[in-house]
Amino acid sequence: MGGIIGIIGETGVAPLLVESLFFSDTNAEVIAHLMEEVEQAFVGVLRCLEGSFAIAMVSTNEPEKSFCARQKSPLILGIDSGRKFVGSEINAFLPYARESVPVDDGQYAVLSSEAYSVKDIATRVERNTKLPRRDDEGMPLGRRSSDA
Repeated sequence: MGGIIGIIGETGVAPLLVESLFFSDTNAEVIAHLMEEVEQAFVGVLRCLEGSFAIAMVSTNEPEKSFCARQKSPLILGIDSGRKFVGSEINAFLPYARESVPVDDGQYAVLSSEAYSVKDIATRVERNTKLPRRDDEGMPLGRRSSDA
């Protein structure tokens, strides 16, 4: 995942850095350090970022879940029974996933082996993510590739 990010003002980040001292050469290390309370912290950090990014994270506090978000960079989920994929290009997981779910600018997703949800970063309101299931060729079920 990648992009160019900035952290918005000290006041937005200060509550997340209480009693915290660390040194880092990369944005990824700073973001990882700020996210200790997983989803709440993930969203809190996302709200402090500006610029272009697509990020994915797994926390040792909740290793059964994956978190990802995007702003001005591509991000898409691949969904299959028991497996979830995160990438910037659908072709990376198309052979392994029956559904693809785009994550829009200003949204984040929480994935586990059983479920996934896509939510708005600003409001944390869940978005309806029902999309047509796909066949082995990546076509929506009920539609053959010869119909295209």
